[in-house]
Amino acid sequence: MVILFLMFKILIITIILLFLLAGLSAALMRQAVYGTARIGLHRSISDELVRRNNGQNLSFTTKALSGMVSGSIAVCLGTPFDVALVRMQADSMKKLSEQRGYKNVFDALIRVTREEGPGKLYSGLSASVLRGMSINVGMMACFDQAKEFIGHNFTHDKDPAGSPSLSTQMGASIIAGFTAAFFSLPFDLLKSRMQDSTKGSGVLSIATSVIRKEGPFAFWTGFSAYYMRTAPHAMIILMSSEPITKFYKKLFN
Repeated sequence: MVILFLMFKILIITIILLFLLAGLSAALMRQAVYGTARIGLHRSISDELVRRNNGQNLSFTTKALSGMVSGSIAVCLGTPFDVALVRMQADSMKKLSEQRGYKNVFDALIRVTREEGPGKLYSGLSASVLRGMSINVGMMACFDQAKEFIGHNFTHDKDPAGSPSLSTQMGASIIAGFTAAFFSLPFDLLKSRMQDSTKGSGVLSIATSVIRKEGPFAFWTGFSAYYMRTAPHAMIILMSSEPITKFYKKLFN
């Protein structure tokens, strides 16, 4: 199942990023590793928990814990590519004399390792883990919970057992797109500042600095742009995951 998600996500991201070439190779590798693991692991873990719960729905707390665990593991796998992506995208906003000039994701990984040490590939790991946990709770756990709520209260008669209707999935994906963006933006800001910094500041140091200098609402600065980047991606993945999973199970089970 994880491999199937990998193939699908690479296709979607490739189409989108053909128009956004800065950091394209890093973005593809990040999605291939981090994005696929984050979604695939959550679904595998939650499916196993449902099986152990005799097929009964899980509590939101259990869904959230599944999202946190899978998000944390995925972040540990994908952080080096995320660092490369942040560095390559930041180049386009810097003066020519300040640009690092990475050729591709592999050049970025090699140069960061050689020039700043291998530990720098995991800069911002604490903030990345928090972001991975928050976006998985907002996207995956909230989607599962919203799907159950909508199916039970609004479209119960239209939803076959174990197969949510299109309207149920659409409503749940809209909710999950918002919660994913809202929950994760503060940690995305912290992660980006840590990964682009050469001073090695910690997550608490940067968070304190943001609150002191910019105020607490600064964590949601640019929410509309971030939402437009995050929510459609989340909605496409969530709406597509059900038919892809069914096809996979039909093909290989």
